[in-house]
Amino acid sequence: MDQLLRRTGLGIALLVLTCAGCAGQHEQVEERPVADVHRDIIDQTLADSPSDLERAALQDSWVSDAEYHEAQGAFVSCMEDTGYDFTVQLHDDGGYDIQHPDDFVADHPDPAAGAAALDEMVLRCQRGTIAVLSMLYHSMRDNPEGIHPVQEMRDCFEQAGAPEAEVASDDELWRQVRGEPETLSSAASQCVTEHDAAR
Repeated sequence: MDQLLRRTGLGIALLVLTCAGCAGQHEQVEERPVADVHRDIIDQTLADSPSDLERAALQDSWVSDAEYHEAQGAFVSCMEDTGYDFTVQLHDDGGYDIQHPDDFVADHPDPAAGAAALDEMVLRCQRGTIAVLSMLYHSMRDNPEGIHPVQEMRDCFEQAGAPEAEVASDDELWRQVRGEPETLSSAASQCVTEHDAAR
């Protein structure tokens, strides 16, 4: 039986940004101011041995629809060239499902080793294709100001008078929001619900 690996758009995003939304709803505009956080990622990518695809896509500091789909195609082609009969299903939010056959699992001593090998293949194929370009494509449209979701949460907590707004560390706050949602106050839970619904 084929096995399934699922990656969400957020799962492949860089930690500093949120990657949500629907590609079909994206519209390009003539004026495209670039947030500092996006500019930093573009500059860092171009300075750090980018692939030809990344260099061409980022030279104008914008990832077009065509460049985004080209990056997705390059990722799929890379997975298909691994020697295994992988089936990659792409999603509008930048995530994907990968179906891998039984012979892939059989070629590894145990499931954990197979999972590690698959993760390594996926990471290798993401580099130079969707790792940066997919994240930027979605984030520059859905989060043009480059605001980290934890800051959006904190702002809402403060406005709602939720005690979670007093949590000093962003990492600790994010762990509580996503890892221990049952511990949140009712005001904080409402903020999380509204934030996720907006995405």
